[in-house]
Amino acid sequence: MAHSRRRPGHRASSLTRTRTALRREIRAGNAEGRAHTDRMIAEMRAESRQYTAERIAESRTEARQYTDERIAESRADTDRTIAEMRAHTERLIVEQRLELRRHFEVVAEDLGGRMALLAEGLAGLDQKVDRFRAEVATEFRRVDQRFLKLEVRVGRLEQLLERG
Repeated sequence: MAHSRRRPGHRASSLTRTRTALRREIRAGNAEGRAHTDRMIAEMRAESRQYTAERIAESRTEARQYTDERIAESRADTDRTIAEMRAHTERLIVEQRLELRRHFEVVAEDLGGRMALLAEGLAGLDQKVDRFRAEVATEFRRVDQRFLKLEVRVGRLEQLLERG
């Protein structure tokens, strides 16, 4: 009986408030997801830069040590030996570059995979939100139908009371 005393616009107002609250929740969830994604990307970039800098430093140190050792051993050798050692050193540098390039490609592929997983997760979250919206809409329709039935019944009861 308490429902029959409410204003007709009260139900619509309640629905509007509920919808507005749901929209705020969804926006907050999206904002949190974006912030998390941004943090993860920033962390991955920092880790990648640090790792790359360390590998470059190690490669430089190793290449320099190797070259210095070979030059010290070959000082007494002829020009031919010096030329051979230079060629050998150049091959090592090329190999180091190729290895470093392969490493960068692996790191880039890993980051791409992580970003794809993150995108899949966000897509899944969007799907969940869409399903939730559909469920809520269905439930609101059911509630609206129930209210309409109750209004009809209350109207009939009021008519009966007025007659009787």
